[in-house]
Amino acid sequence: MASVVAKEPLVFRSRLALRYKDALEELFYFNSNQSVVQEGLEYVIEHFGIPRIVEDSGEIFFKLEGNDNTQTLFALENVSGKEQLVGVMIYTRSSTDTISLIHLAVADPDVIDYHFERNALTAALFDHMRLIAKKINDVTRLHFLYGKKNQYVRVRK
Repeated sequence: MASVVAKEPLVFRSRLALRYKDALEELFYFNSNQSVVQEGLEYVIEHFGIPRIVEDSGEIFFKLEGNDNTQTLFALENVSGKEQLVGVMIYTRSSTDTISLIHLAVADPDVIDYHFERNALTAALFDHMRLIAKKINDVTRLHFLYGKKNQYVRVRK
């Protein structure tokens, strides 16, 4: 049987099959880049809650304690028809016109196939999140909580 090669190297999903749980824990909780964003992590945990992996009907996703509006965006790299988890973004609608990007984790460079560098993968997640935001009525901006300052990006004029 011939292998199927996807047309796009990245696949985005809001939920993952349970078989990805170990990979998700490794990517999110043991990410080598956490020390770089430690201050931002503390801020979002204090203001939005602790992220927990939730299982429902054989699928997994993130929820934040006390926040029912939490959503998850997973990025999987498709290599020769096999999908590998390479990124995750947790977000919520923090106000009528704003989606806040709460957590972001991307795979270490040695895990990502030749298609993407870490920065390109992060940019692809942001771009896809912007496409999602454009489809939601009344949402006009994305709020990035990581980094040295809060940043807002307009999604429509």
